[in-house]
Amino acid sequence: MRRLLEADAASGMVEVFHHDPLTDVSTIETRHDCTAVIEQNKRLATASDGYSPSRELRRVGSIPLGVYLLWLAEGFDALDPNNTRELRRRLDDPDWRWLKTAPGRT
Repeated sequence: MRRLLEADAASGMVEVFHHDPLTDVSTIETRHDCTAVIEQNKRLATASDGYSPSRELRRVGSIPLGVYLLWLAEGFDALDPNNTRELRRRLDDPDWRWLKTAPGRT
């Protein structure tokens, strides 16, 4: 059995409930179309160096909700202040390059 739980066109997030009656296992599948966030990140990365006009703040990256949830499922919470070093490593990793919104290392 499969049932749509939620589909949010604005965020691109879709949640689907699955139940296998043979194994009596239920799961919730979460999908997120990250295209809009990634395209915005690409535009921002080439638009400026990411610093505020006062140069006190720097925009470094934007993590789509789908990526955050993937990392959370892997045991990594990008919002935990204790994980700053790992977050910087991931943002500087070429595999995640489209999460960055400014050039250079974090």
